Amino acid sequence: MALISVTNTLDDNSATSDITLVGVNFDDLINGLTDGTKDISISKATFASTVTTDGIISMADGTVAIPSLTFTNDLDCGLFRIGVNDIGFAINGAIVMEFGSAITVCRTHLRLFVTDTDGATEGDIWFDDSENKIKFYNGTTVKTIAVE
Repeated sequence: MALISVTNTLDDNSATSDITLVGVNFDDLINGLTDGTKDISISKATFASTVTTDGIISMADGTVAIPSLTFTNDLDCGLFRIGVNDIGFAINGAIVMEFGSAITVCRTHLRLFVTDTDGATEGDIWFDDSENKIKFYNGTTVKTIAVE
């Protein structure tokens, strides 16, 4: 059974609503708050469960100091848009990783895990502590990267 409980506070031409939802889909929510023809803007929403969508989630670009996708207790850590087809990961307000259509950049130390050839897949790179060498697997054989 779906339940929508709405309390409106009117101030000039705006309304503030406290909403309790139980078993309600988004279309029911919009129709319950408006006449179904008006836009609705939500400035803050807190969800106690999983949010799913069949559409696109669109966010502001964000910045390295204030990423768009961040964490409640760590606001300068997250994902932001650098530019066209270019995203970045920020930690402590500094860019640490950049992924773009033409480039992937690690802007901090890259730690390679200690492993061996067991379970290696094509493209894996690791540090072999038994030989003190960096190795990679090209899909056929394990190659050693020269380290001076």
